[in-house]
Amino acid sequence: MTETPHSDLTQAAKHWFGRTPEALTERERRVLHRAAARQTVARDPNATFDDGLTFGQRMADRVASFGGSWAISFGVFLVMWTGTNIPLARSAFDAYPFIFLNLLLSMLAADPGPGHPD
Repeated sequence: MTETPHSDLTQAAKHWFGRTPEALTERERRVLHRAAARQTVARDPNATFDDGLTFGQRMADRVASFGGSWAISFGVFLVMWTGTNIPLARSAFDAYPFIFLNLLLSMLAADPGPGHPD
């Protein structure tokens, strides 16, 4: 931490806190020194939040970072759906032209999503 001349600290303490540096609490003194040295006073809220996550929450975030992508999920889903139904031909649960798949995708497209008023 960079040292600041005492007269500057006294002036800053009177200006910001209305007291002398000696009358400040330890926390106020740390804030004063950091502000006078033009250093960051606040902690990164994202880092603080991430520190409190459980193992399961961190694992879920990692899975969601690559598996939560709509493009990847849709691609895998569509390939599996068509890859299962095309070889089965007439005995498929949703034979070509995939009417049931079309219904599912239409319902998904019509859904306004979370937080949207009815």
